[in-house]
Amino acid sequence: MAGVPHITAGMLDALTGTLEGGRPVVSGTIGCWVAESEVADLLRNAEKAHEGVSIGSYPFFREGRTGANFVVRSADAGLVERCLADLTRELEATGRAVVAEGI
Repeated sequence: MAGVPHITAGMLDALTGTLEGGRPVVSGTIGCWVAESEVADLLRNAEKAHEGVSIGSYPFFREGRTGANFVVRSADAGLVERCLADLTRELEATGRAVVAEGI
């Protein structure tokens, strides 16, 4: 998109009535004090096991520690919840504490 607001607004106005809507995407977030690189395989496996979800990993550095928030997105709210539950269970099985709303 253009970086100048009025140009972007004009570009979006040109699309009015031409874009079809779809099911809304829902998301859920969990946070964990873990470097995302340490759980990359776990995240990949969770995404594969729950076809239709997308998992985003957002690292942060706080209090001298490394952590990450994991955001699960899908048009199916039940699928998001199941994936988050499985992901939480897998992270906890590695000895990591998970925060349900992210950190």
